[in-house]
Amino acid sequence: MLANESTYGILSSQELDERLERWADWARGPPVGAIRSAEGVMREYLDTAHDSAEMTPEVSITERALARTKMEDKAYWRVIARYYLGRQPLIFIASYFHVSEHNIKRLFDEAKGRIGWYIFEIENEG
Repeated sequence: MLANESTYGILSSQELDERLERWADWARGPPVGAIRSAEGVMREYLDTAHDSAEMTPEVSITERALARTKMEDKAYWRVIARYYLGRQPLIFIASYFHVSEHNIKRLFDEAKGRIGWYIFEIENEG
């Protein structure tokens, strides 16, 4: 890890980004059993890189960490969802919410910090 790279729980910023990207690929995928539903077809069309609708243990932990983060502050969820699920750059998210890019970046970093912490907590439970 580089000296100036942030850490989130036990994950570096890059590791957490990669993990959240894998979660987003799963989340955008069609639900099991809905392959031929209109929603499932649309999801398949929008994200052709998605190759599995099965929830892996990593995705399950990430999903739980995101749920805890969302319950803590819905603003965290809004920025994370738009960035990872909607694939929107932070400048667009800032414009959508009519706040500065600096404020969105701060909120995004806080949200990632909470997610990283919750991942650490969940992985070390019981």
